[in-house]
Amino acid sequence: MKTRNIIALLLAAAMMLPLSGCSKSDFDEDDARCEIVGSTVVFHSEYVGHFNDVFSNASSKPLVEGMTITGKIGNSDIYEISYFEGLKTLDLSKARVYGAYYGEDSYIDELNGDFGSSGMEKIILPETLKKITSYSAFDYCKSLREVVVLSPNFVTASYSSFYSSTLTDGVLLVPEGRAEHYRAQEPWSGFQMILEHRDGKPLGGDEPNLQIAVTEAGTLKDKLPNQGYYVEKLKVTGPINGDDIAWIRKMASKFRLVELDLSDASIEDGGVYYLSYTSVKNKIGQSMFYELPLHTIVLPKGVTTIGEYAFKYCRSLTSLTIKENVTYIDWYVFYSCSELKTIRCEATEPPYLSSYSLSSFYPSSCTLTVPQSAVEAYKTHSSWGKFGEIVGYL
Repeated sequence: MKTRNIIALLLAAAMMLPLSGCSKSDFDEDDARCEIVGSTVVFHSEYVGHFNDVFSNASSKPLVEGMTITGKIGNSDIYEISYFEGLKTLDLSKARVYGAYYGEDSYIDELNGDFGSSGMEKIILPETLKKITSYSAFDYCKSLREVVVLSPNFVTASYSSFYSSTLTDGVLLVPEGRAEHYRAQEPWSGFQMILEHRDGKPLGGDEPNLQIAVTEAGTLKDKLPNQGYYVEKLKVTGPINGDDIAWIRKMASKFRLVELDLSDASIEDGGVYYLSYTSVKNKIGQSMFYELPLHTIVLPKGVTTIGEYAFKYCRSLTSLTIKENVTYIDWYVFYSCSELKTIRCEATEPPYLSSYSLSSFYPSSCTLTVPQSAVEAYKTHSSWGKFGEIVGYL
């Protein structure tokens, strides 16, 4: 494919312009099919090395986030994929892998190539795959968090095929009824989470929005379908402790959670340590949400104290709701919360908030919403009064 045509198509994709796909006139001599939808490339490879031949000179690779390849691919094609820096999802379900750089040989359905330092987060392996023979197939894919096996037969793999964090923080999806087999064989047994799927859809569901009622502190993880891996928005009711906080932290830092509502939850004493701390009744503990990429947080109604560093380095946080019983907010709670633009504080009396609480935070660019009857008290407060806009609600 001519480089200028690829660039034009990818730029159009980035601008979200409708595309009808590539015609054969977009290629030099290749009899191939290519389609671009949004930021996803769909490519059919007619021979081993075809993908490499077509895309090796493309300069707009960072614009591609999703890729589906069908047909024949070899090691040169696999390595070429690593140059797509923005690639998040790779679907090889209908591809046929040949363990060679160019040409076809006897190593059919064996993945013998390395994906280099690809930033992809999810890969769907070919339906016909039998072996992963490369010792470093995904060893440099530090962002890889989801591996989907479609073959009904067991796929063998070299012991060091995956980067360590893929095993500890990622999920392996295998066909229904095959989980125990994979749990018993290296390197698959290294995955901390092995789930089963039916036709690619996880058993237990992949609902992104959930409300979970907890009756006993420390049991949130057990109540979440697939341990909460697919949850993006979560509302928790009932008692929670350090065990639950630690798992919420993992859901936000390693899985997909971005919105958390704890308004009807109650924080209790005990449980395991999250970071270096455990939970204390009715307190947002020290560093509880430290460095988490959550976008919105609603705190429990019963909370009275917010400990130091509670939201430090939460650079993705845009909205925070503080409920009515909070009376004390410790030092450095909003440290480096660069995207925090809205705080709703429902306390009718301004909670204690020292000037250190606002260190490395710019309240002048944040809107504070408070009870209408308390607007004046917040405006005249030595710390709360530094917020750019203070508005009331009834």
